Amino acid sequence: MNPQSPDEVFALARTIVEQTDTNLFLTGKAGTGKTTFLRRLRAESSKRMVVLAPTGIAAINAGGSTLHSFFQLPFAPFVPGARYKREEMRVAKQKIKLIRSLDLIVIDEISMVSADLLDAVDARLQFLRRNSKPFGGVQLLLIGDLCQLAPVVKEEEWNMLRQHYTTPYFFSSHAYSRSHTVVIELQHVKRNFIVGDEVVHALRGVSFSIREGEFVTIMGTSGSGKSTLLNQLGCLDTPTSGEYLLDGIPVRKMRRRERAVLRNRKIGFVFQNYNLLPKTTAVENVELPMLYNAGISASERRERAIAALRMVGLGERLYHR
Repeated sequence: MNPQSPDEVFALARTIVEQTDTNLFLTGKAGTGKTTFLRRLRAESSKRMVVLAPTGIAAINAGGSTLHSFFQLPFAPFVPGARYKREEMRVAKQKIKLIRSLDLIVIDEISMVSADLLDAVDARLQFLRRNSKPFGGVQLLLIGDLCQLAPVVKEEEWNMLRQHYTTPYFFSSHAYSRSHTVVIELQHVKRNFIVGDEVVHALRGVSFSIREGEFVTIMGTSGSGKSTLLNQLGCLDTPTSGEYLLDGIPVRKMRRRERAVLRNRKIGFVFQNYNLLPKTTAVENVELPMLYNAGISASERRERAIAALRMVGLGERLYHR
């Protein structure tokens, strides 16, 4: 079975939702199974959740409520840093009790949610849950296709908001940016190898974390375990003991195919040697890693490969071998 099949991707998404508190953005074109995934999750998950959407029609289709009605938000733009009166944050006691009990908030049709609306949700959650973590510490599952409907932001509203956001889309939200903190975390990772009658301790309880945006160099003498560590970080191998978390996802007990899906989605490798296929063109070599991602069409692969080569000054050598 192809490790990039929709069933395996949705199985990985289900693992992330059920076994971690990591926020997840689940995307895919219409007909790929996102709605079916959501229905099964609602029916089978033990997590206390609510399903929300940006518009009434989207909320009806998802079987939930709108963001504005659930959080009792005004329709005016949310300006980050502005001070709001306590009365504007007032919510019914029963609603507060519900919000504080939630483990998971699902937002369907996320492509239509603007950055300021998501930040308004964050402010409301922090206030009502009395928790200063992004989104009040509750897990978010964001579902949608960025190639579909975009957020509707009026020109006069965007003129006011553009000094706070780089784009109107949800991923430019300040809260969304803050919610992705630790990308890589190793917890007492050990890796042992049996060589004849001897046990070689290649890694002896390694612990560290790498945050989003950090640039990290791993240095050491020959034989100190650098390659073994990189195999762990690249999901090519698993620890003998300890835990490796990639974007909050525990890797150690994953099957090989699950790690292949995760590696394809999350990790890029730059090799010391070129590792180019001599009988294929430059553009085909760049396309090759994307062949293993079922979510990228042939035309999109070619467009991305050409753009990448032109970016580094190789636009005139696209079809050279």
